[in-house]
Formats: sequence, structure tokens, C-alpha cells
Amino acid sequence: KVWSLTLEPGQSTPKHTHELDELVVCLEGGRIRSVKPGPEPEGETHQPSTGEVFMPSVKGVTHILTNVGTTRYKQISIELKEKKGN
Repeated sequence: KVWSLTLEPGQSTPKHTHELDELVVCLEGGRIRSVKPGPEPEGETHQPSTGEVFMPSVKGVTHILTNVGTTRYKQISIELKEKKGN
């Protein structure tokens, strides 16, 4: 599965869970914060650059992404299939 994500400054995704790992291609760099909801939310801020390709550890993770920068952030995500059998 492949999809595009665009976040304007201050905009957030809905809470969501990743069933599989993914590869991310950053189309417009920015400052994003990932927060795992809960009684004591855990979060970390990342600043991917335009053209950067990375593989975040997201399999099984439930989180919310927020653009905490001052410019639009845009990425394409490529969900990786699980290997079946040997």
C-alpha cells in the first residue's frame, strides 16, 4: 500500500496504528512530532529533509503525527509486506 501525507503547520493526523513497517520518502521537509497517546503520552520530534528516505520503526505503533514546524510537511509512505513462509 502506498499513500501520501501532507500536514500544514499545526495540523495533525488522526490517531492510527501501523500494522506493518513502512518506507518513507520525504517530499517537503519539516518538523514533525510523533506522540503515542496514553495516560503519560510519549513523544519525539523529527526533522526529515526534502529527499530523505527513511524507515521508521512503526510496526504495531499507535500514534499521532503533528507538524510542529512553520512550513508544510509532505511524505509518501510505502507499506512493506510481511514475508510469508520460508
